[in-house]
Amino acid sequence: QFENFFGEHLLYETILDSPMFKDGLAHMLNLTMAFVLSCAYPEKATEIKEAKSASQVFGTVSIPPEKVSPEFAALPSCIIDDLVELLEYLHNTRAGPDQESDLFDRIDRDLLIVMLVFVLGSGDHIRNPSVRGKATTIMTAVAKMKNYSQRIEKWDFCVRNMIPSCVRVFTAVEKTKQSYYDIRMHLKYQLRMPIMELFEKLMELVEHKNCLKRFAEAESEDFLKFTNLMINDATYQLEEGLDTLLEVRKREAGEQPDESGAAGVGVHREVDEQEDMNADGQDMFRRSRHDPKEHCRTYMKMGHRTLRTLWSMSREAPQVVIGAPIVLQQMLQNCLNTCLDRLVGPKCLELKAKNAQRQDFEEYEFHPKKLLTFLAEMYVALAREDRDKVVHIVGEDGRNYKPQTFRKAIKILARENFIPAAALDDFRAFVDYLIQSASAQQAAMDAIEIPDEYLDPIMAEIMSDPVLLPTSKNIMDRKVIERQIMSTDEDPFNRQALKKSDLIPQDELRKEIHEFCAKHNIKLDDD
Repeated sequence: QFENFFGEHLLYETILDSPMFKDGLAHMLNLTMAFVLSCAYPEKATEIKEAKSASQVFGTVSIPPEKVSPEFAALPSCIIDDLVELLEYLHNTRAGPDQESDLFDRIDRDLLIVMLVFVLGSGDHIRNPSVRGKATTIMTAVAKMKNYSQRIEKWDFCVRNMIPSCVRVFTAVEKTKQSYYDIRMHLKYQLRMPIMELFEKLMELVEHKNCLKRFAEAESEDFLKFTNLMINDATYQLEEGLDTLLEVRKREAGEQPDESGAAGVGVHREVDEQEDMNADGQDMFRRSRHDPKEHCRTYMKMGHRTLRTLWSMSREAPQVVIGAPIVLQQMLQNCLNTCLDRLVGPKCLELKAKNAQRQDFEEYEFHPKKLLTFLAEMYVALAREDRDKVVHIVGEDGRNYKPQTFRKAIKILARENFIPAAALDDFRAFVDYLIQSASAQQAAMDAIEIPDEYLDPIMAEIMSDPVLLPTSKNIMDRKVIERQIMSTDEDPFNRQALKKSDLIPQDELRKEIHEFCAKHNIKLDDD
């Protein structure tokens, strides 16, 4: 077996690594990419013959194309699959972890960038989200190469198309009934990691940041779905990691292990091991399911990565989050408040090892100091944009908002010097105002009886923007039903198809509710 391996190594060095072979392979790849893109943009086919560079031909195109052309529809899907697989192979066989194959320097740089962005952002053309996920890994890798990184940062084509393409491929990598390519629950997280790494890198650049703002306004539905999925991912991944760590602590204490979950650890869920197979039949989570420590490490790493991307978005483009009420509520209540309660709330001590000389959090990829810092800075960044709105949403979270939890967070941050003094002062001021406002709101609510018709039938909270559901004839708060639509596109009362555009505003009822709340000093989301 060793001789076979060594023989393959010599073969690679002799043929695959020879300059002549690489030049020929690069030329073939250039021709293939130009051919595929000319089929996607048939109006550019004649320009390719005369143009001196790919940037001249494709630098002005938008991703995705307006429609799937007959020329592209006639292409076998295996052409793009094989192209991406070959690029992935070149990336995986690089000389070192920080050194890409020199073949990427021989390929037409601009042509490769356009091709990868096209694969990422063109869901009607490239239907397999696994291929699009692999393309993201390749793009993330070449973005670290100096020759490519400068072009990606400054080239107008990339500024216009990179962020939207990242958003679209992120939402495509989701298990849906509508998709023929059914990406399994855990595998989708693996595909999303490089997308978030690339997205976070782009968020630091002013031009790309401005593109995100424009995209959020022009394609609000795609942006809402993207952010909602990322929030759900962060919440689920951290919950799974923390629940697994709790189970580990119980086992260390000699308690009977709980075997009712997928791995006997973490959140209880029914998982078919076939669901964790990738396209090559490899079980991505075999070890994780049967090893509690590995299971915890897997989800903690993903949770930290996802929350860091949300942290970056909150810091770099807080107005984008503030401008989307549904996303803001999801982020503050379902993600930040929940995570803060798990980190410093009443049950936080259960996460620590009993009778240990030192804590072993790093062995489980659990970094509570980093997480707490992310949470505090995200609250502050969003509050700077609209303090009253953020405070109202945080304070109305009856499940996870507790004044003592926020006070304890301040105490820990001050004691351990996690964040700079100025940032700590900002967080302390935010918490003081939050506790004061939430207390006043609760006092106003306790002093009166709220009519049932003013309450959302599912959340039992005062509606700020009541809307009628056309098929079931129920009235719900807009933010509640729009959150439901983002997940299922169904009326929750009769499971009939429902879109945001179907919702019928109830202006008279809205006016009544706002007058009632103003009279009794009750603040609403849009006050």
